[in-house]
Amino acid sequence: MTKFSHPGTLQDRLFDGTYDHVPSLNSCELCDPYKLLNRSTRSSTDPVIHYGVIASANKIMRHGKTRDQLARELNVLCFEMEAAGLMDHLQCLVVRGICDYSDSHKNKKWQEYAAATAAAYAKELLSVIPSNMANDTPGVPVPPHLAVSPADRRKNLFDSLSFDQLDVRRSTVKANYSNTCQWLMAHDDYLDWADPRKADEHHGFLWIKGKPGAGKSTIMNFAYNQAIKDKSNTVISFFFNARGSDLERSTMGMYRSLLFQLLKALPAHLKVFDDLQHIDKLDSLHTMIVCQGGHPEWDLSLLRGLLRSVVENLGEESLTCFVDALDECDEEEVEGMVEYFEDLGICAIFNRTHLRICFSSRHYPHIDIQHGRQLTLELQEGHKEDVATYIRKKLKFGKFKAAEEIRSRIQVKSGGIFMWVVLVVDILNEEYKNGRMFQVKKRLEAIPTKLSDLFKEILSRDQNNLRDMQLGIQWILFAKRPLKLEEYYFAVVSGLCPKELGEWDPDEVTRDDMNRFLLSSSKGLAEATKAKNPTVQFIHESVREFFLKDGLRELWPNLVGDFSMGNGK
Repeated sequence: MTKFSHPGTLQDRLFDGTYDHVPSLNSCELCDPYKLLNRSTRSSTDPVIHYGVIASANKIMRHGKTRDQLARELNVLCFEMEAAGLMDHLQCLVVRGICDYSDSHKNKKWQEYAAATAAAYAKELLSVIPSNMANDTPGVPVPPHLAVSPADRRKNLFDSLSFDQLDVRRSTVKANYSNTCQWLMAHDDYLDWADPRKADEHHGFLWIKGKPGAGKSTIMNFAYNQAIKDKSNTVISFFFNARGSDLERSTMGMYRSLLFQLLKALPAHLKVFDDLQHIDKLDSLHTMIVCQGGHPEWDLSLLRGLLRSVVENLGEESLTCFVDALDECDEEEVEGMVEYFEDLGICAIFNRTHLRICFSSRHYPHIDIQHGRQLTLELQEGHKEDVATYIRKKLKFGKFKAAEEIRSRIQVKSGGIFMWVVLVVDILNEEYKNGRMFQVKKRLEAIPTKLSDLFKEILSRDQNNLRDMQLGIQWILFAKRPLKLEEYYFAVVSGLCPKELGEWDPDEVTRDDMNRFLLSSSKGLAEATKAKNPTVQFIHESVREFFLKDGLRELWPNLVGDFSMGNGK
């Protein structure tokens, strides 16, 4: 019982309301002692019961100046977060134990004592209330959606956060080539980001920027895999996917995914679904789940509120969040999301939670963060070394005398764009394999440096099975949703040989057959995801952008009219 005893008057420290806590520190050791208020010593340490107004809000009060202002205006005694939601359903008396001063100098040493004091008072109050008054109190009707156990209700709401392809994009990111990406772990910006003592400088933010195809997703996936090795650290991630479903390319899907992962990793925080400040929206959602089944439509503000509540209650735990490819989401949505995470970073500093957030994107012209470290991928020496390593290991030229010169030339022409290097190395290896050593240098010089021009050359150079390619590209581009592998196969076949269509026999046409057809018909620019139910997508967002911008029109000027007619049928 000692933990519920009075902590002692030396632990009762009240700072001036205008003086904020020194950010990123877990104690007030470096806070200015001259900002402590001098108060008369109480003659007794016995609890004192106050009667008056209790303020209820949707977030923890941790700002002394705001606290003092509301106390003056509303004659408020204390601040809490649950009573307002309960009052809407049941008139009640709120009993609270004061455990801190509602400022940024949070002191958890009084929590147990305050809880015991409130419990003792509530027991005393109940002992003087006549029992017949309890019998006369009108009951609250229990709606159908509440006729389940609290645990089942939480599980239903938790399960509804999940969706198909929730983590598919990260699983389809190509793994880093052997011994590459290691430089990131020793980079000054990364080390600063990982150092909790510097959180007041960067607010927990690291933003990796780079050109299309530079390898941002690969290095984000590498950083994620490194982070999960630390079992004391909870790691969550979301990789936006413009080629995927609506939820894969929206902040709605991101918030659902991040909250789902966080609660799965820390199930003790499932109690967030009991949060009375969100009770009405959560009850409506649960009603839809119970009565209609399936996954309800989540509310964006509710998801943000729940995620924030969980982060606020993490205490001194560590949480790392990776969000990749912000450029593959609507820019307006991303602006709001970045602002939300900046606010979450400030919240974590005040709450002494070790929160780290890592974004990656192309070079956004309009979206930035006020605090944080930024790193441009293609300018990093470590990244340049990674490109050189890949070229050295993958360019299979044997004892060809000009090999070193060609490797150096590839490095220079690439401009740090890893995807360009991968495609070009394959092209040159094919030339060498066919005994065309004399053609390799000339072929390399003829290859364009822009990714879009390289895509155009790859598609223009090989005219075999042109109709397969035209139909396949259109189906991937314009299908209402991402196609399953078998859907893609039969959709293209229906345009090539409609009379050959029949019931699918998996023994006759296997998934391996379909996958080979996908690669050949797209000239290697499309792939099947590695999900439980694989779907077809381009190997990179820049491929899709190439076709939608100018590629289709430049490659096949008459194709748009043909496709429009096909859609109209």
